[in-house]
Amino acid sequence: MDNLVLIRTVAVLHASLTRTVLADIRQEGPFWFRARFEGPDRPRSLLISMQPEMPWIVQPIRLAASPPRVRTPFLDGLRKRLMGIVLAAVEKPTFDRWVRLRFESGACLLIELSPHGANLILVDEDDRVVQALRSPRRRAASCEPGAVWQPPSLPSGLVDPSSADPATLDLAVQQGTSTGDVLFESIRRRVFGIGSEGASLVAAESRGVDVGRCIRRNVQAVEDGQVDPVIRIDDDGSTHLLPWPPRDDADVTTERNAASTAGRYYMEREWDQMEQRRREGLMVILDRELDRLRKAMDRVQSDLDRLGDPGVHRRQAEALAAGLTQLLREGDRWTVPDPQDPASRLVIPHRGGAGPAETIDELYGRGRRAERGRQEVQERLRRLQATRDSLLQIQGHDSLDPDRLEAGLRAAGVPVGLRTDTRAERLSAQIRRPRIEGVRMLTSRAGETILIGRNAKENQHVTFRLAGPEDFWFHALGVTGAHVIVRNEQRRKRPREETLEDAAAAAAYFSDARNQAWVDVQWTRRKWVRKPRGGAPGAVLVKRSETIRVRPGIERQV
Repeated sequence: MDNLVLIRTVAVLHASLTRTVLADIRQEGPFWFRARFEGPDRPRSLLISMQPEMPWIVQPIRLAASPPRVRTPFLDGLRKRLMGIVLAAVEKPTFDRWVRLRFESGACLLIELSPHGANLILVDEDDRVVQALRSPRRRAASCEPGAVWQPPSLPSGLVDPSSADPATLDLAVQQGTSTGDVLFESIRRRVFGIGSEGASLVAAESRGVDVGRCIRRNVQAVEDGQVDPVIRIDDDGSTHLLPWPPRDDADVTTERNAASTAGRYYMEREWDQMEQRRREGLMVILDRELDRLRKAMDRVQSDLDRLGDPGVHRRQAEALAAGLTQLLREGDRWTVPDPQDPASRLVIPHRGGAGPAETIDELYGRGRRAERGRQEVQERLRRLQATRDSLLQIQGHDSLDPDRLEAGLRAAGVPVGLRTDTRAERLSAQIRRPRIEGVRMLTSRAGETILIGRNAKENQHVTFRLAGPEDFWFHALGVTGAHVIVRNEQRRKRPREETLEDAAAAAAYFSDARNQAWVDVQWTRRKWVRKPRGGAPGAVLVKRSETIRVRPGIERQV
């Protein structure tokens, strides 16, 4: 957050929130923390973003939607210590980018806002750390519980414009320009707390003359509350948050105060970034779905080619029936005159032990099956092509906003799964675990899902309904136990070692050998496992497998 904008924002927040009571604090999405305060006349709120690249603190503006809420141990600790306590002050004690929310209980919430150093730290009345949101490597010691918190140190070699005189500022800027820096870069790199927008304003106002005096005058005006930040709108629609109004006739806009102006700028900027990330995620889904459709169409086309021409089977059957008296045997083939070309003979392969009459019936049957199969496969291919064409049409519209892009994907039947549709569903999605009826689900150390049947019937369901032919199948060797499945969408030759061990250990644990020190577990691809004819539920025959010896045990449940 721009340091000069932060000065005015803190001043507004102090005037607005002092003597109010913290009524609630919650986390929205991965980075936003919203605190609600109850005042004598109306509720007020404060919004903090811990986005690493650009953290900020503002007075929020009203938006159409909020990110999903998140519950964490850190948030629970803040509520326990601070909710119901009167806020004594919102302070920015130094020129650096950190803010202190001081409560009458003596506890303080410290908000560090340096890029790539953003943090929230709760300290007690002795400035000892109670808990911290993050533990950055360069400041890990001062963020440990029980440690005395120390404010970030100012970078060496930079001049503090809040205390330096104009001559000192001039000297610092001249040192930069003498080494080849343009004025803007020299101000930004040599003067602490002056960001890109402030440096641009100083460079434009001073034109290289009395730069130190220009810096000091504007910083003093910010600190005294004589100027407030504005949002400049360029011709291309891009926006910039300036710490004070420019001297030219630029198109600028503001909200009711500095904190809400900053809120509008930073919240809209972050929402735009969220929407961009959402669009990129949807495009990834779109590209993957197109790739899946391409592979599916290739497989369907291969199925169509294997079915062959139904007319060939009928032609062979008719030729065999008409030419029985002229049939010649040539090994595993018969030849008969071709009714469509009497000068040539038609070659008809036949199954060993089958006579002409049986072969004729088989050929007619193949023709009927091929005709039905081709109709089904062609219809499946047509549906795949229609879906692909609709997705290609979506892909061709680069300007589609995320909502329209998602709607197009859903209309095409693509399982987007980025959000639920009702408030109850959103709440339920946050608290419920993924589950499949009758199936136990675990997560391996490699992060892969392991499916485990609960009984003989569910073993059969897991193995022959849920598992694909390339998925990995596990079972304790020689004893009754659960069927265990690991998905293999990448068609790997063997599972990852951590997953192999965890799935085998789970198969041993959910078997009659659970109490043994070591258990042999067989594993293979599901395609090498089949159900015996007339076998009981859960009974299987394994054509080929490998064996691994493991200790029975389970990893964490999903």
